[in-house]
Amino acid sequence: MMPSRAHSTCIQDIPNELLAHIFTSSFPNSIKISLWLYEMERVPWTLLRICKKWRNLILGMSDLWNNISVDDVHLDHPEHIETLMTVFQQVTSRSGTELLSIRFTLYIYELVDWKPMIDLILSYSPRIRVLDFEADDGEVSRMLALPPLDVGCLESLSISSPTFDATHPQSVAFERAFRLRKLKLSYIHWEGTTICLPWENLTDLTIANCVEFWPNLAHDIIRPCSRLEYLEIPLYSYNNRPLLHIPQATFPFLTVLLVEIDGSESLSKFLEPLALPKLSRLEVTSRIGTQIMNGWDYPSVLSILSTYHQLEILKIALPIPEEYNMHTFLQSISNVSDLQLHSLSQPTTLLLFSSTILPKLHTLRFGITAKPLHPILTMLNMRSNGGCSTIGVLVGPYQSFEELTLSENEKSLVDNLTSRRLLRLEQEEPW
Repeated sequence: MMPSRAHSTCIQDIPNELLAHIFTSSFPNSIKISLWLYEMERVPWTLLRICKKWRNLILGMSDLWNNISVDDVHLDHPEHIETLMTVFQQVTSRSGTELLSIRFTLYIYELVDWKPMIDLILSYSPRIRVLDFEADDGEVSRMLALPPLDVGCLESLSISSPTFDATHPQSVAFERAFRLRKLKLSYIHWEGTTICLPWENLTDLTIANCVEFWPNLAHDIIRPCSRLEYLEIPLYSYNNRPLLHIPQATFPFLTVLLVEIDGSESLSKFLEPLALPKLSRLEVTSRIGTQIMNGWDYPSVLSILSTYHQLEILKIALPIPEEYNMHTFLQSISNVSDLQLHSLSQPTTLLLFSSTILPKLHTLRFGITAKPLHPILTMLNMRSNGGCSTIGVLVGPYQSFEELTLSENEKSLVDNLTSRRLLRLEQEEPW
């Protein structure tokens, strides 16, 4: 988000001495710098002046810092790139400083001269540990058409919005990034794409908002990632390609799995071939809300959940059908300590059994469809939350607390329960 004019003016008015005091007291050994560089129309000054002010401050204090991390660089004008290069070159030439990370968020016009940016990337790539490209469609494709980068120190790479298609095939070549552990790919068109990476070294993989699935995504990318500890992935694509299906594979170190569905997939078909002996956190979210899904496949999913003996955190944005037994569901997740469910038609059953079947449970959140709330509130009032430090009733996501229709008796119960910390009304986030 672009800083507001008032906020930027406030920064402009801060004396160097005060900024120096803030920086040195908060970051004695390192500093993370955010440079927002815009050509702002209809404003009598630009943030470029702030950049120059910060440049002088940085140069005057750089001897105090062991490293410098440039976190956000928003570029939309060649002059800004040149100013930024001057800052980097002068600061990193001082002894004891090192450029650790760059995040380029590029919303620019095609007429911008890319050569200064390419020179910047090439000159600093040997020291960059974090590289984050975000751009309008098509811009990153040109950005990645670079000479080979020295990425020997690269540990985290994020690429958003490159447009790859059959007419302009590209290769994202970071095959020598042997230290790379974290990778995020989002809004990617996969047609004609070849991605060269040491996949077997990755521990953290996020694939988000696929415009279309790359046909070999599962086989060529996910399956070789045998050291994964974190995987976040959608099971659908916007062009309705077939369900992502990973062949039989074992991920011995995977502890976190975040899956997004849109209702047309079989969740069990995705999970069944995967051996996940250390899975401790599973979140299943829905792109189209929490209504009944064809892909829930409740009995098969219960059977799979019962094999995750290390599972501690479970969040499922899908309803449990009325015809199935809540008691059976809870028995399949007996080690869970943090449970979040949505659109429950049987909340009283959940409350009745959760404290006895889930002995480790300390946080319970559930969304409700059953009305009125009186039976739920009465049950909460009669129990001492069974060891739970948090029992949250999710409201919404498109409804406010004020819109809840509560009787006077229910309001009294809510007040009593919240004051005793047995209940917390929470706004449900849109999934």
